[in-house]
Amino acid sequence: MRLRDEEVRRLEVMMGHYPSYQIVLASELPIIVQSVPSGLPVELLKRRPDIRAAESRLAAADNRVKVSKKNKLPALRLTASGGTSTNELTEILNTEFKTWGLFGNLIQPLIQGGRIAANINRSQAIRAQTLADYEQIVLKAFREVESTLAAEVYLKEQEAALGDGALEALEAERLAWNQYQKGLIDVVTVLESQRRAFDSKRQLLQISNQRLQNRINLYLALGGDFGQLAETVIVGRSNDERHEK
Repeated sequence: MRLRDEEVRRLEVMMGHYPSYQIVLASELPIIVQSVPSGLPVELLKRRPDIRAAESRLAAADNRVKVSKKNKLPALRLTASGGTSTNELTEILNTEFKTWGLFGNLIQPLIQGGRIAANINRSQAIRAQTLADYEQIVLKAFREVESTLAAEVYLKEQEAALGDGALEALEAERLAWNQYQKGLIDVVTVLESQRRAFDSKRQLLQISNQRLQNRINLYLALGGDFGQLAETVIVGRSNDERHEK
């Protein structure tokens, strides 16, 4: 009871509630009704926070590379430093460079060429590292999905087999009681049948709990449940395939 009390209060805190032990607990484990749909689209992985964050970091790294390369170009302006309007192309072709602000904008990238080149190399290195990190995060997501999908198959088969075994053990226990009441067997045999029935039920509960935990892990790997998004994308793909045909 003490451990149960602690777990319930911890769950209430995780849900953002005061730990007052007010959650009503179910007497039995929930039953998984919905099976894993076939043809789940890879777009579902974009709901994962780690992938979305990695995409944002990669986009930011791309922008930094573009900014670094842009700094190599001279900053040409339509207005000279004296405030008078001038044609920059004319000023560039005029070797006297009467407009000093324009001249400064032209030669500034040349003076700082080494620093600008170093910034470009640094931005490109950061972008390469960010891309490698993004690829690792995506591969990790695929591994988690593959692992949970494979476990779903094994656990479902084990649950079905243990369910049949539990039913047989309960039937054996019932028959043992009937035979004991008729004086055909002793009480030790009845107790043994009860123990086997209890063990079968315990194993079934364990595997059912493992399957529930694996389904939660699958939702985490997909960034959410199957839901309407998955159905919409699958239907959309089916319509596209029909149009292609």
